[in-house]
Amino acid sequence: MSDVATIVLPSNPADLLKLKGAFKEFSNSKTRAAAEGAKQNEIANRMKEECGIRPEDFRVLANMYHGGKRDEFEAKKDNVLDAYDKIVSTKLPGQVEERTDPEVDLDNED
Repeated sequence: MSDVATIVLPSNPADLLKLKGAFKEFSNSKTRAAAEGAKQNEIANRMKEECGIRPEDFRVLANMYHGGKRDEFEAKKDNVLDAYDKIVSTKLPGQVEERTDPEVDLDNED
């Protein structure tokens, strides 16, 4: 946050009035943005009720639709998967692969 003592204001009263008008314009914009955020939450919750999709999943997909960023998302997903695969497949020389088969019944020692 700016130190109040270092804020330089114009000395011209007309410019001060312009700033005051800009404050009102800025405030009105913030009010509209908050209202739109509430509307987006309403839509996401409605889709949960009507279609069973979780609101957070709906938001991800709707934001992808809005931004036209499907390809970017896919590339990011691929990068994450590539990184994961590299991490989990890395072994030191001579290291034996750990068995992590989730279907192994550890209670049954046949």
